Amino acid sequence: MIQKIDAVVLQVLTEICMSKFNLLMDKLMLPAPTNHSLFFFPSLTPITENQEKYILEELRNFTSNWKKHGQTVQAFYGILLNRFVWVSVDQSSGCSIDSLYRTISGLEQELEISLQNRSLVHFLKNDSVYSIEFTKLKEAFAKGEVDSRTTTFNLLVSSAQNFEKDFMKPMDETPFYKLINN
Repeated sequence: MIQKIDAVVLQVLTEICMSKFNLLMDKLMLPAPTNHSLFFFPSLTPITENQEKYILEELRNFTSNWKKHGQTVQAFYGILLNRFVWVSVDQSSGCSIDSLYRTISGLEQELEISLQNRSLVHFLKNDSVYSIEFTKLKEAFAKGEVDSRTTTFNLLVSSAQNFEKDFMKPMDETPFYKLINN
């Protein structure tokens, strides 16, 4: 179900990710059409190779059978940086996402991991992804664990079109920065 990424998109992502965030492209690819809605499901801990295989197989099964009024829904999926499960779906499909969330809940139970905790802030430090409760962000800032330029992952990106410019931002360009300054 995953398509090869368009060469122009790959070039743009390479320029942004390599120069701005110094990331290897094999770790950050989103092969979804720009008119798709995005859903992110972050893991608190790195996803193991066995978990990844299981998740991708379950998402393949789910997306290949995802229908709306008898019509197949165009959807893509993957895992970014061993931490972020993502699913994209054609915005024009108007499909219910309840079945997607049931599938993710099933993965959580089967693998005994958390993928729907929205109280975490995820950021990049020393080429690794870290997570912290947003209520502890001010404390982490005071200790110097994060700063205004720390690369932060925005899991509220809701479309593939906005992924490139909005998925990773310096902390001071995110809503989380207000938590630090209050």
